[in-house]
Amino acid sequence: MRMVGVIGVALALMMTGCGGGMDISTDWDPEANFDNLKTYEFAKRVSTADDDPRIFNDITVQRVRNALDTALQARGYEKVTQGEPDFLVGWHGSIDKKMNMETVHNDYNYETTGWVSPHDPRAPQSKTYVNEWEEGTLIIDIIDPKKNELMWRGTGVALVDDNVSAEKDQSNLNGAVARILKAFPPQK
Repeated sequence: MRMVGVIGVALALMMTGCGGGMDISTDWDPEANFDNLKTYEFAKRVSTADDDPRIFNDITVQRVRNALDTALQARGYEKVTQGEPDFLVGWHGSIDKKMNMETVHNDYNYETTGWVSPHDPRAPQSKTYVNEWEEGTLIIDIIDPKKNELMWRGTGVALVDDNVSAEKDQSNLNGAVARILKAFPPQK
């Protein structure tokens, strides 16, 4: 039994059915003040040699930004293009191959007459199954623009789905981002 997930065009990736199959975690600076945050802008991202082109390409970057805009604006935040925003939004993504092996033993042999040859059909049998899949991670950062320091981080991890249309990809990503940002700002 072998399960292999292959990557689609974008990061909608993981967020397969972002219903319940996504693990979410958050962390934040307890000293940060989240009370007066109203406006945001996207943080400037610097490309690196390690950037995965399945994620960091024009199509996916725009989809992630669309999902972030949709989720933040639905929560009452306003995107600014001029002036100093109250916070910056950055994001990171990765796709990792995962694998596990499971050995199932069929040693329910109650033979008590001594040693049984491994070729004997009564001998205990075992079989090892290898499962492979790809897991996507989306990290959303909220940054203080004055201090250039991380204020809040939300992370979502889920299986990658490659069999989606561009519209479904954006829809999955919108749902994933909304679920991650549900915990922003943190409740004191």
